[in-house]
Amino acid sequence: MAVANTNLQNYNSELVQCIEDLKRKRDEVNRQIEQVSAAAAAATAAAAAAAATAVVAAAAAATAAAPNAALKAAADGASAATGHEAAERLQQQLWKQQQQQQQQQQQQRVLKKETKKKYKKKLLCCKRDCSGLKVNTQQQQQQQQQQQQQQQQQQQQQQQQQD
Repeated sequence: MAVANTNLQNYNSELVQCIEDLKRKRDEVNRQIEQVSAAAAAATAAAAAAAATAVVAAAAAATAAAPNAALKAAADGASAATGHEAAERLQQQLWKQQQQQQQQQQQQRVLKKETKKKYKKKLLCCKRDCSGLKVNTQQQQQQQQQQQQQQQQQQQQQQQQQD
C-alpha cells in the first residue's frame, strides 16, 4: 500500500511538472503569436499605404511574404509544442494574411491595368495630335510655297510691265 501511495505521488508530481511545462510552452507560443500578429499588421498597413503605385505595391507584396513564412514557422512550432489549438489559431492568421496578400495582388493587377489603359489612351491622343501637326505643317508649307510663287509671278509681271 505504501509503495502504491509513493508511486501515485510520483505520478502526480510528474503530471504537475508536465502541466507546468505545457503552460510555459503555451505562454511562449502566445508571445510568438503576438509578435507575428504585430509583424503581419505592420506589413498589412504598409502594403495598404503602398498600393497607390504599382512599383511600391510590388515591394509591399515582397515584404508581405516574410510574415507568411514567420507565421508558417510559428504554426509548425506551435503544433509540435502545445497541440492543435495554438496551431489552428496560427493557421487562421496565416490564412487571413494570405487572403489579404491575394487581395493586394488583385488590387495591384487592377491598378496596373488601369494605369496601362490611361497611358495607352494618352499615347493615342499624342499620336493623333502629332499626325495632326504633321498635316498642318505640310499644309502651311504648301501655302507658303504657293504664296512665294504668287509673289514671284507678281514681281515678274511688274518687271515685265516696267520693261
